[in-house]
Amino acid sequence: MDDHDWDGDSRPDHQFQDATIDPHSSIKHRQEINAKSRTAMSTMTFHVGDEAKFTMRVDQWNAKAKTETSNEFDLANDYKAHLTAGIGGDTQKITITKK
Repeated sequence: MDDHDWDGDSRPDHQFQDATIDPHSSIKHRQEINAKSRTAMSTMTFHVGDEAKFTMRVDQWNAKAKTETSNEFDLANDYKAHLTAGIGGDTQKITITKK
């Protein structure tokens, strides 16, 4: 994570570190990206129980897309992610399920 990508304290490593997301639920936090940066990358590692299941890189700038886009991709250990970006011009949603 590059400090230059973020503006203030609202950033993934401060808001999502050690977060617990119960099954069939979600969490949402505002991320303050630096308007002068070109990307706002972060790496998230997801655990099920005490075991790390997969890691993914996310560019928070995708949330600023002018039109809503959706992509699906395979993750490790039989998981898949569905990413929807540009929701309302400032939201990115990641849904993770078993394959």
